[in-house]
Amino acid sequence: MSLPTDTLPGIADALGYLQHYLQELTKRQNALEHAINTTLAALTAQLQQVTLHLAPEQFTCDEEKIFWTLAFFKDGRVVKWSKNLFHQEADTGIFPIQS
Repeated sequence: MSLPTDTLPGIADALGYLQHYLQELTKRQNALEHAINTTLAALTAQLQQVTLHLAPEQFTCDEEKIFWTLAFFKDGRVVKWSKNLFHQEADTGIFPIQS
């Protein structure tokens, strides 16, 4: 963003400072969001393990456990892998993982 040529130097300096401060805040926010997402993923994985081990009666077969676990894959390579499994099932009528 360029300022008009008749902008007072003090105002230009203040705007420059505010722009820099906003960029720093954005970097911090992105770092915090990443940390939150990482923590949430770890907690979700732990919850999956606890549920699978402490409430086995919730699942009548291994396939239900697999589907339930895949539902938590929301980010990165693992979501691509998970979607690929469901596409394979849609194409063939057979889910590629049985246990």
